[in-house]
Amino acid sequence: MPVKSTAIPLALPVGSERWRLAALSIAFSVFFYSVYWLADYYTGTLTSRHRVDFAFEASIPFLPWMIVFYLSITPLLMLLPFRFRTAADALPAFAALCSQVAIAGLVFVAFPAELGFPAPVVSGPVAIPFGAATAINLTYNLLPSLHVAFALSAAAILADAGSTAWRMGIWLWSLLIVASTVLTHQHHLADVAAGAILSALTLQFPYRSVVGHNSANDAR
Repeated sequence: MPVKSTAIPLALPVGSERWRLAALSIAFSVFFYSVYWLADYYTGTLTSRHRVDFAFEASIPFLPWMIVFYLSITPLLMLLPFRFRTAADALPAFAALCSQVAIAGLVFVAFPAELGFPAPVVSGPVAIPFGAATAINLTYNLLPSLHVAFALSAAAILADAGSTAWRMGIWLWSLLIVASTVLTHQHHLADVAAGAILSALTLQFPYRSVVGHNSANDAR
């Protein structure tokens, strides 16, 4: 369900808030890539890693064209700054996403996992985007799936920014991203479940609790 807050349509931030929101976005990107790359590097130095796949997952079809939706996580996240009018309004969402990165980073290190799917061989028009996704993903950092956590969190935050058709479209987009993580053989079902739980927990706190508190204060 979308996060309950005052409906605010997407709009370009104005004045100095535009730069403050840009600074928050850059700070999040730096934090994310630092944690993500360091965790992957650490896991790569280990001689033993965990398998989290079920035997039946070997029969999950490989759909390389779904990489288009997999890569669309970036434009989905790029919509988030336009959901807020000030950087202060964006802080709960910023804190939620950073919490997801921090928690996932700890799990990546404490429970290093490796992919059970064989390395895919991709040719044709999707070979280039698939190669780009593989390079960005690195090798490990599987459970929880931050792709899933980010997609579901972004949809929950963005869903009330428009009409019913907008909400349906945002959630459909998010769910296609979630599905793409498995159908491109980048993640396993356990990764997806853990990513969804991570999103739910961090949207409850800090995001939902802070937004709900602010909304209650504004109503007084």
